[in-house]
Amino acid sequence: MSRISIIATIFAVIGIIIGVNLPETTPKQVINSTSQSNDSTLHELIETNRSLQTRLNAIETLQIEELNLRISLSEDIASLKKQITQRQNGENSRPASEQQFSIEPTQNTIISTPVTGINKKKQQVLTSLGLDESITERIQQREEKMEMDRLYLRNTAIREGWFGTEKYFEKTRDFNATTNIYREELGDENYDYYLFNSDQSNRISVLSVISNSPAESIGIEKGDIISKYDHEKVFSWSDLTRATTDGEAGQQVSIVIQRGSEEIELFVPRGPLGIRLENIKVNPNT
Repeated sequence: MSRISIIATIFAVIGIIIGVNLPETTPKQVINSTSQSNDSTLHELIETNRSLQTRLNAIETLQIEELNLRISLSEDIASLKKQITQRQNGENSRPASEQQFSIEPTQNTIISTPVTGINKKKQQVLTSLGLDESITERIQQREEKMEMDRLYLRNTAIREGWFGTEKYFEKTRDFNATTNIYREELGDENYDYYLFNSDQSNRISVLSVISNSPAESIGIEKGDIISKYDHEKVFSWSDLTRATTDGEAGQQVSIVIQRGSEEIELFVPRGPLGIRLENIKVNPNT
């Protein structure tokens, strides 16, 4: 046998051995492997989407709280400007020899109001409601504790390196969901008077209605004042926002609106109403 024949025979034998040892791969096994890979990828996408949605919800909640704070600060600024104007007018009406030196406020002037002054004003309003002094003290203590808890949360997040993360958003959202101290301590009726007497908005009015929205379908109109949602009083748009996200989505709930002197009860699926709102101040006696 020639050398070429011997080499050819050796390669043939090797090919047979390799063919025997190779695992048999069927089209079905290939399909199953591909399917498992697709399922794993889909699961990862679902988990990623769920994580992003959680973070988005947390950010939206923070935006609502920030806007609510901005509104509150704007009201405080307007009140301070009014007090400054009144004091200036009072100073100008006095003889020049009795007038005291003062700095004229400008757009760049930062006016600092002592916390004790703000607390004193709140206490005066609470006292005007005829409340027991112990209730006022308890409110003050709870308010200060909440302020410290908020500072500790932020401080801990910064020190441990999770400030601005999804964890921080979730904890802040849970913290901001704490029951309103004043409303809880005073009850809805006294809380209504407290807001009004302390120059805060206590009603929400409809600025406009989005076309083809749930609000339009049930007949809500511009100028309507929303007073209750799911049988609970709402004093601000943030109250209404929280109420629409509680409970089961799509559930039929009652919504009460004030239209002039008429009170109207309507029913709407729980969820976004499709209205633009503004906070307003209304005398509870009217």
